[in-house]
Amino acid sequence: MSVGAILLPETPNSLVEQEKLEEGRKILEEVRGTTNVDAEFADLIDASNEAKAIKNPFRNLLRRKNRPQLIIGALGIPVFQQLTGMNSIYSSVVLSSSKAWVLGQEHLFIHLSLLVGHFLLARSRQWD
Repeated sequence: MSVGAILLPETPNSLVEQEKLEEGRKILEEVRGTTNVDAEFADLIDASNEAKAIKNPFRNLLRRKNRPQLIIGALGIPVFQQLTGMNSIYSSVVLSSSKAWVLGQEHLFIHLSLLVGHFLLARSRQWD
């Protein structure tokens, strides 16, 4: 995944966010295989302008209306991983192969991995 992230071009949305409109349109045309992307490109620009108009997006996450989603994300994802055994299977494979299986380090590794995953997921959704 890391190699793919480095080699893949930026998304049209991320280029529009960075105000590189010509490059964004070019990538969008390549992805769609046609030069008729006017409506979709205009939608990208409109969405970018709306996103820029939001002040303090992270502070807005803590508002009362967003708390159910925060609870599901903060509690639901770890519970699901625990119930399905995903974290115990993958962490034991990764940690045993790296010789880091020492008292409690597996939990630290799991939590740090989750934080990195959540951060990357949040960033990827900003780019799309």
